[in-house]
Amino acid sequence: MYTAIFTAIIIYFLLVAFRKRRELLEFWRVRRVCNEQFEKLTGPPAVPIFGSTWYFKKDPIIFDSSVNISKSSQYEKLKEWIGDGLLISTNEKWRSRRKMLTQTFHFAVLKDYQKVFTAQGKTLVEVLQFRADNMNPIDILPYIKRCTLDIICGRLRSVAE
Repeated sequence: MYTAIFTAIIIYFLLVAFRKRRELLEFWRVRRVCNEQFEKLTGPPAVPIFGSTWYFKKDPIIFDSSVNISKSSQYEKLKEWIGDGLLISTNEKWRSRRKMLTQTFHFAVLKDYQKVFTAQGKTLVEVLQFRADNMNPIDILPYIKRCTLDIICGRLRSVAE
């Protein structure tokens, strides 16, 4: 019985392959051309799953250097929206802001905020659900700002108590 089922499956796949032979041949031709072109590219050797990231991890100049922190041109659009903060700034401005914020966002400090994040996040969702009518767009930035301030103030209240 298993032999008959296996044979039927094989015959089905052969029929499908025969009907789609032109598409399959085109696929293999394009694949071969792409592989030939990729072979011409120079670069570090790649391993499955990790690609070539392991190769760059050995190079401290790329990952451990604070000199190579300049941002690409795509960040210019973000600059218009969020300003010249830690995400966008480079060199000395980035270094000074990073030193200032490192202690603030330490895991142990953020763990204390978990209850406040949860409560204020639920409040934000409730407010946005109340304001949204699915007909007209709303500007959520004021709500996000308010939520951020509520989280900061909520943490300050819990520390004071």
